[in-house]
Amino acid sequence: MKKALCLLVIFLSASFSFGTVIISCQDLGNHIVQLSYDASSESSLVRAFALNIYASDGVFLAIGNYHTGESTASNPGYGIYPATINIGPDGTVIDFGDPLADPMDPGSSGGIGTNGITLEFGSGYYDDENAPLASGVLCTFTVSEDCTISLAEEDTYRGGVVLEDGTQVQAVCYGCEVIPEPATICLIGMGSALLRRKRM
Repeated sequence: MKKALCLLVIFLSASFSFGTVIISCQDLGNHIVQLSYDASSESSLVRAFALNIYASDGVFLAIGNYHTGESTASNPGYGIYPATINIGPDGTVIDFGDPLADPMDPGSSGGIGTNGITLEFGSGYYDDENAPLASGVLCTFTVSEDCTISLAEEDTYRGGVVLEDGTQVQAVCYGCEVIPEPATICLIGMGSALLRRKRM
């Protein structure tokens, strides 16, 4: 009985020790959305992210505000882009590229100008003090109109979210609504009121 109880305690301890990686987005206004991550409850840092992002309406116009290059203590981040990095014959990086996966690659969404993008982020650094933060911003992206943004791991071809210890984790993804700013809503309301008055 004691052995069984001991095993149950160990099992419960192990099950509660697993952390969670959270991927989320936030409407910043002007159809700009911020993509963030939080792996602070994990015992190991994230090594790479592969994400599919979709807009219910409109298209993706651009991405920005992403880290480029190795992570450093003064400028930490995920700036290694396996899909677009350009490495010279001598092994030096000519161009780190950007997070957008090539739409022609297997498992990729349509890309800029469509309602879906696939993004890839990886980390590279020397010594622990230069490691990326356990939580932070991956990038921003711009959409053409109000919509609902949904997020999902791309784990069929790219592994989804992978920790530095090699563990592939099931991330929790939270999408967001991209809506007009209060001032824009107010102007739309005033315009509608003026139109009604003219008709009368």
